[in-house]
Amino acid sequence: MPVLEIRHRTGAIETRELSKNTPLLVGQLPSNEIQIDANGVAPIHCRISWNRTHFEVASVTPLGVQRNGETVRTSELSVGDVIRVG
Repeated sequence: MPVLEIRHRTGAIETRELSKNTPLLVGQLPSNEIQIDANGVAPIHCRISWNRTHFEVASVTPLGVQRNGETVRTSELSVGDVIRVG
């Protein structure tokens, strides 16, 4: 099962399994699967989901999301990719 490794500013590391059936929402709202309370993070900032062939990250806000240092709106995810929000 593919996993997402979340590295917090505190140094803590959290792991979440990625599901083909349920997307992960990332943003400031407490209802998001991954809540990030930081400047520059939208209430719902991005979504990580399965699109029938691969997992992808899709920005929900015009701010975009960084994948491997490049700001993207939607991008296929590969092993080792680094996603940055905010």
